[in-house]
Amino acid sequence: MMHPQTEFCFDFVRHGQSTAQLRPDLIGGRTPATGLTPLGEKQADILGERLRLEGVCYDKVYASILPRARNTAARACQKIGFNPNKIIIVSALVELDQGRWEGQTREAVMTPENIIHINASAPWFCPPGGESQKRAQRRMSEWLENEVLADEVHLQSGRVMRFGVFGHGTSLKCLFHDILEFKSGLIS
Repeated sequence: MMHPQTEFCFDFVRHGQSTAQLRPDLIGGRTPATGLTPLGEKQADILGERLRLEGVCYDKVYASILPRARNTAARACQKIGFNPNKIIIVSALVELDQGRWEGQTREAVMTPENIIHINASAPWFCPPGGESQKRAQRRMSEWLENEVLADEVHLQSGRVMRFGVFGHGTSLKCLFHDILEFKSGLIS
């Protein structure tokens, strides 16, 4: 049971610009070796400065296992005095898996036949060897429910608790799609 004065506040943050984003002609996805560009590092620093100016203090910070999200979280947290060593690294926050399509050109992958199949399957479409948006929704939602919303210490805190969650664009959209109970369809 939740204490009547307990309140949760979440800041969901997509990582700063990554090197993969410099190639929009390629299918992204997890691309584990992808790091932040100099602009991405600057974005993370500016975010941290904004959070500091707003007086943000996190009770807990979570970040995806991928370096671009971890580094964004670490840079922003340093600015607000949150020890980057206390960031909780979470595999469930990883980006949507594009399987064998990752790194391929959009032109080669987005054939008329594939587009018909993608649209017909909507959020249940799964690239070869990858993950559907529906599965990413479940993965992210289960993590949030188990880690935060079902934690008795959090529920009984009797205060506002603030959480920073640093992840990836598509997987965060999948989570929001589930939380907000949008009708099923492709997330773009």
